[in-house]
Amino acid sequence: MAPPGVPQHVFNRGSRKGMLFHHDRDYIAFLELLAEARQVCPMRIFAMCAMPNHWHFLLWPKEDQDVPGFMHQLTTCHADYYRWKTNSRGQGAVYQSRYGDVVIESSWHLAVAWRYVEMNPVKAGLVATPELWPWSSAAREGPIADILPMDEPPEPRPTDWIDMEQDGECV
Repeated sequence: MAPPGVPQHVFNRGSRKGMLFHHDRDYIAFLELLAEARQVCPMRIFAMCAMPNHWHFLLWPKEDQDVPGFMHQLTTCHADYYRWKTNSRGQGAVYQSRYGDVVIESSWHLAVAWRYVEMNPVKAGLVATPELWPWSSAAREGPIADILPMDEPPEPRPTDWIDMEQDGECV
């Protein structure tokens, strides 16, 4: 576990790589659940991307147990919503496992993780540029800006972030 005040890249995917979001309404409900979780368990979220079968966040917790509390709130509520919406209560796990998290170790690591998170829909071939994906913090207008405004980051995103080279998958 990271010490308080250290940013983290947090992610999870659907069980057996299954879909978490089938329609725009599912993404919107997820953003609303994120906003609600942030009210119940305060958490600074400064970047995110929700994809059809997984999601990524860059979180900046203030206290020691902020991330586990926030993630428990979010994933429990989202799993309940998903099972209700898909009429699949009692049919196993919604998520592959407990969320994964990587402690951000430097300014460079933060920039690389940020790029990785917001370039996800481009790498998946869903959009040509990251700002075109409405379920990412790269889209400065639309549902995220309206429902879940991003918090100030610990450092500004580099202006050349799209052109940055990535060394492996150290995000």
